[in-house]
Amino acid sequence: MNTREKARGEIIEFIKSEGEKCTLLTGTFQNEKHPLVLRTINELLEGCSILFRANSMQNLGSFFNNHSTNFKTGVAYKLGKSRMYIDTINPMTWKKSPHNLDIAVVYPFDSVTKNNSKKRIMDDLFTYRDIQKIFLVSWTDTHDFSWAEEYIDRKIVFDAEEEDPEYHERMIDYLSKYK
Repeated sequence: MNTREKARGEIIEFIKSEGEKCTLLTGTFQNEKHPLVLRTINELLEGCSILFRANSMQNLGSFFNNHSTNFKTGVAYKLGKSRMYIDTINPMTWKKSPHNLDIAVVYPFDSVTKNNSKKRIMDDLFTYRDIQKIFLVSWTDTHDFSWAEEYIDRKIVFDAEEEDPEYHERMIDYLSKYK
């Protein structure tokens, strides 16, 4: 089983690891994967700098369950005792993001996979910015992520099977249509 605690443990192992730069987090727990990553980072690291790279600025209210904030690029938002910057997979939004960061979270990674500029997006994260750890977090897992294998050091799976078995089964049925 790929439970919350198992996924959390693997996220902690990844953050503490030496030599691992990037992990891909997949699984059936669609809207719980990126919060698990952010909560774990917040609990484990104090005072770190985080880049949250989304598919669009319009989705941030849903991603953070906060529709009252008008999120902007280049602004340091408080995440516990850390700072979180936000941009998108659109290169026009990257200008105000710091180049030296502790962590980057790309969500949903599915959007990068569909994007014609995916190589440019990955180059920005892996070559042009100095980022210690990168989390590529999927949403539905309906895409083939094999194109990104060269970047990924570890794969983590977080399924809803234990916490919400009916939801997990619906997701498995949904995903089976794409295989």
